[in-house]
Amino acid sequence: MNMNKIFKSVTALSALFVILFVASCEETDYMRFDPTQNGIYFTKDTLEYSFSVTPAEIRSYEYKIPVRVMGGISDKARTINYRIIEDKSIENEKTKVAEAEKHYRIKEACILPDSIDGHILVEILRDNLEGTYTTGYTTYQLCVELLPNENFTPT
Repeated sequence: MNMNKIFKSVTALSALFVILFVASCEETDYMRFDPTQNGIYFTKDTLEYSFSVTPAEIRSYEYKIPVRVMGGISDKARTINYRIIEDKSIENEKTKVAEAEKHYRIKEACILPDSIDGHILVEILRDNLEGTYTTGYTTYQLCVELLPNENFTPT
């Protein structure tokens, strides 16, 4: 292969890379959400808590199930609509469905003003949990589903 052909090939490739580089530097403002609709979603699929790391005198724990808004902020607090799904929980000899007022209490659920982060507050109750250190402890499941309301559509 002669030097002239190699030089032309290198020059053509260099020109192509310059064109691609310049084209890739174009600033495009892609929309990250639909500004006419606010979505809401859980930031994690599965959460866990254990009283094993909590002093024995602590009889309950306030757990915050984190949620996030896909949309804009608001200057007022916005409520979150949800429901407990009891028929989706898996029950076996070591796992049971958590019962309201026996194993947990659901408290407020909202997104505070000027924020996209919020939570569903669950008070986990220690007194009615089954098991011992020697026999093992029962695991309790609580399945929560986000529902639409005037503030949010689940995403």
